[in-house]
Amino acid sequence: MISNLGLFLLCAGQGSRLAPLTHRIPKPLLPLNNKPLANRILEGLKLPLVGKWANIHHLSDQLKTWCLKEQIHSLYEPVLLGSGGCIGYGAPAWKKLDHLLIHNADIAHFFPLTQILSELKPQTDTLYLLASQSRGIQNLECDPSGLLQKVLPRLPAPTPSSLRFAFCGIAIVPLNFVSLLPAYPCDIKPYWKKYIEQGGKIQIIPRPELWFDIGTPLEYAQCLRTFHKLESISTHANIPSPNEKAIFMPAANTPSEFPECLNLCNYPLQNKLPGSIILEPPQSPALLGPQRLIGQNFYWPL
Repeated sequence: MISNLGLFLLCAGQGSRLAPLTHRIPKPLLPLNNKPLANRILEGLKLPLVGKWANIHHLSDQLKTWCLKEQIHSLYEPVLLGSGGCIGYGAPAWKKLDHLLIHNADIAHFFPLTQILSELKPQTDTLYLLASQSRGIQNLECDPSGLLQKVLPRLPAPTPSSLRFAFCGIAIVPLNFVSLLPAYPCDIKPYWKKYIEQGGKIQIIPRPELWFDIGTPLEYAQCLRTFHKLESISTHANIPSPNEKAIFMPAANTPSEFPECLNLCNYPLQNKLPGSIILEPPQSPALLGPQRLIGQNFYWPL
């Protein structure tokens, strides 16, 4: 079991591929079965943590308020620092830690994180990456023992192999890796390579559970449907009235590209964020009953 563990949530991204939805709500606070995405991460961790941190930038006032509510230290980035620079920027706050759990806040999953961390016997020279072969671009190539050998280009998508995995956006890193990272904008992957070159190890932890990287409207829609089904959440959706403005309606170029749409309805509630997310097949006008809606009313105070 890991001792002196801290949590770092990556919350600063703009979520540009989900715009205009993310013009109003930062991606970590998007609702998933009546909870913000980031809250699901916190609830899945039942281990003692030395501290919790989150980097913020886009819609930082909302995220700062959420961090205060959840007793999380917010690290504001005046400019986006990327997946590597944000860690180097926060390094002074983590001097007393042995390891740092880094979790992308836009990842929704069914990983038993508490169990994984409880059973892990970490080494001070080893960085751990949760990875999958069920989804994502499998560009992490490892040896038969699971040690990372190289990161392949994402495009063109690498051919699937028993030794190739997709990074799930969750890492457990020792502090000697954190010390390699600068505090200016940079990607983390070149520093994985540097860490290996300096004698460190990167161990792949393969996981079979379902997970989603919520980067596009389609992925978010699939995630909402899956969690709704698997968690048997009893929800209903309010159909917008004519005086309520839908601020998010992605235009589908073809039915196969966007088989469903997301509507974010702007309900005029004081001190509330926009309220109801509705999934509906735009090409299925015959499905007029409640069964066509997989949505949820979702409000949280600022």
